[in-house]
Amino acid sequence: MFHPKIKTVALIICLLALTLCGRSANPSTTSAPYELVLNSELLVFEQGDLLSLNLSVRNLAKDNLDPHALLAGLTVVWDGTEYKPAAKTDKPADGHQLPAIYAEDALDWIGPKSVTTLGLKVPGTYAIPVPALTAGRHTVAVKDAVAASNALTVLIE
Repeated sequence: MFHPKIKTVALIICLLALTLCGRSANPSTTSAPYELVLNSELLVFEQGDLLSLNLSVRNLAKDNLDPHALLAGLTVVWDGTEYKPAAKTDKPADGHQLPAIYAEDALDWIGPKSVTTLGLKVPGTYAIPVPALTAGRHTVAVKDAVAASNALTVLIE
């Protein structure tokens, strides 16, 4: 049998290892250089219309953020399913040829420690199938490899 002091030291080492592993796997301890916040003045949309939403990008870094690179990597999460932009040969589900994301001012960068609001049109050029856009209550969010927005509930009538 092992000496009681060895058992105690082994137990402490195991607990310490589990604590450190838990911290490195916890997403709240890793911080993205920006935050994505989704909101809308409208909660109810007509079936077949584009949903006009606002995407606030909060640059928390000390460096400029390239909005074009950020927007190119965004994925729309509609009712828990992720949709990437449709291929250029695909037509959007709603038939509209508008860009999925637009900026009122052609931004070259998002400055450090600042907030910029961009327009988001859903489904826009995202390959969301028509059956997913039925009347009822839906959740929408956006995400990329680094950050995810809040989920926004919308109603389609």
